Amino acid sequence: MAAVAVADEHGGAEETTPSDDESDEEPTPPDADPFDNGEENEEPENPFVFEFSENARVTDYTWDDRTLTVTLEADTRTTFVLTDAGVLAEAGEGSDGEVPMRPVTVPSGETKTVEFTVRDTGTRLVTISADGTMWYTLEDGFGMFSGSAGWADVRAGVLAALATMTVIIVLTSVTAYLAMSRDYRQVM
Repeated sequence: MAAVAVADEHGGAEETTPSDDESDEEPTPPDADPFDNGEENEEPENPFVFEFSENARVTDYTWDDRTLTVTLEADTRTTFVLTDAGVLAEAGEGSDGEVPMRPVTVPSGETKTVEFTVRDTGTRLVTISADGTMWYTLEDGFGMFSGSAGWADVRAGVLAALATMTVIIVLTSVTAYLAMSRDYRQVM
């Protein structure tokens, strides 16, 4: 605390230190934020879904089954490239193939709504790139029990079924052997 000089009645100065009760500051309410300086710190809400740069952005998108409807906006002429990335998600080891893609050019200061239908590979995933940046969207309803199964899912299911059958056969064989080796009348 700072010392304050107060003149006494004889013209002399007396140095005093204000007590907590005499402070110039208003008391802080107990539920107040100690880091709040009274200024608004809220960031303005971004009206865009995604900004590739200050000149290119996605303003809206929706999925309807296998079709993505996306609204693209550009301040300067921009080419957006839409890619069916679900094809890549379903690719197996050592495989190769064509990846469907579609370039869309939006003229300066315009907005364009585009429909892009993905293949029925099980994963409904689209990437959009522009100005050296890439954004993706995965269909909301996509999950374990939606969409069609890809080859990776089929292989996993077959391996799980084979493992389960192997365990059942081994357990049945061991149980039958043990039962027969003790007393043949106790078999099943």
